[in-house]
This record gives sequence, structure tokens and C-alpha cells, in this order.
Amino acid sequence: MHVTHEQNLMLVEVKQGELFALWQEAKERGLAMPNIGLLIDSICYPGSDFCSLANAKSIPIAQAIAEKFDNIDFQHDIGNIGILGVDKDGAEWYQVSIGDAQGNNTSIGKIIGLWFLAHKMPIVIERLLDVYVQTAY
Repeated sequence: MHVTHEQNLMLVEVKQGELFALWQEAKERGLAMPNIGLLIDSICYPGSDFCSLANAKSIPIAQAIAEKFDNIDFQHDIGNIGILGVDKDGAEWYQVSIGDAQGNNTSIGKIIGLWFLAHKMPIVIERLLDVYVQTAY
């Protein structure tokens, strides 16, 4: 097994005839969630949970967002959302950017709004998605 640069797991040397049985087994164990490219398919730097250089937590933010949006219908229509956390005077604050891309059309996301407290992040993302849905459809 390999971990890709997008934090997906790639199973190598699995025979094609064994793929369906492997998928069924993974699904029974809760390991076959097809979320690549969806809102809950987040790439999360571990932040201060595991890195001594970081000064804000990332994993709880990613988990809170994934839990809040686990069952939404329009996950496939969502673009890239970036979240950067920093410690400011003993409190963790987060900055949100949207619209970044990788590959042949690489672009840097646009920073929106001010900094937000950790507990507000799922609400910030929800409002961002509401605006997106209202304007995109």
C-alpha cells in the first residue's frame, strides 16, 4: 500500500480479479468510503497535534467539517477550500481561502474574510457553501 500526495491510499499488486472481493471486505470494515474529490476528502496537515513547528490544531477542524457535511447532496460540486490555522495571543484562529488548484492549471486560492475561531469553522464553511449554491445554480 502507498499513500499518495493527496493522502489517498493506493493498493498495489492487487490482481484485477480480486478487486471486488477486496472492496467488499473493506466496505464491511468501514474502509471503502468513495470520497475522492468531495468536500469531505480533505488533505489535513496534522498541525500542532503532531508537529512541534505548528501553533494551531488542524485535525479537529477537518473532523468537524467532515462530520457536518457528511451527507450533503452537492459535495461533488464543491471546489477547493483551504484553511490555515495560527495562534494569536493564545487562541487558535483560522483563515479561509477558496479556488486554488493543482496540476496544469495551478492557482493560489483567494483569501476570504478575516480570521475565524476554531469553533466557528464549520459554520463559516456552511455559509460559504450556501453562497456557492445560490450563485452557481
